[in-house]
Amino acid sequence: MSRLRVLCLHGYTQDAERFSRVLSLGLRPHVRDVAELVFVDAPHAARDPAGGRAWWHPELVSSGASKSWAYGGWEETLDFLRDVDRARGPFEGLLGFSQGAAVASSLAAHLTSPSAKPSVSFRFAILAGGFAYRGQGAGALFRHKPLRMPSLHLYGERDKLVKPTSSEELARLFDSPTVHIHPGGHSFPQTQPSLDIVAEFLRAQGEACAGTGGAG
Repeated sequence: MSRLRVLCLHGYTQDAERFSRVLSLGLRPHVRDVAELVFVDAPHAARDPAGGRAWWHPELVSSGASKSWAYGGWEETLDFLRDVDRARGPFEGLLGFSQGAAVASSLAAHLTSPSAKPSVSFRFAILAGGFAYRGQGAGALFRHKPLRMPSLHLYGERDKLVKPTSSEELARLFDSPTVHIHPGGHSFPQTQPSLDIVAEFLRAQGEACAGTGGAG
């Protein structure tokens, strides 16, 4: 069985180089035998003093009891990821952290819609510190939930930036999600138990892809 190719989507104000450095501390060497991790920069500059990149820019379009958000640059991001898949793919899986996890789950919704004619063919998702897309059109995007794609959800019980309830809500959008809660905060977990869970999930996906003519 050849290695899975996994497209990795960084968080807001990160970039491909920073996210690669983070995962090289633990995950990358831990799964080297089963997966190749491929990193890309988001197409937009983050509107933050910290710099970095962004997959979209959230903009509040109505307030009050029911807030409504527009996600500026989202369509450009979808086009960008299709181009990445054509130029550097194929990829069997998606791995996203924070805003990158929201992007990955949105792609999963596009791919698993009964009416979809996908131009990309991701088969599974690993989502860390993630939350559900809440931009315009979110209701239509997720109307066919639960999403029938294998998924692993990782989040920290002490996460103050993306509340655990938000990550739990994201997991419920998927059919039979695997959920792992780690003792940390808003970060990709690097402890041995967490790394083992990710590696086990990837090996299971590798076997599934090999059985259906994917990787391997």
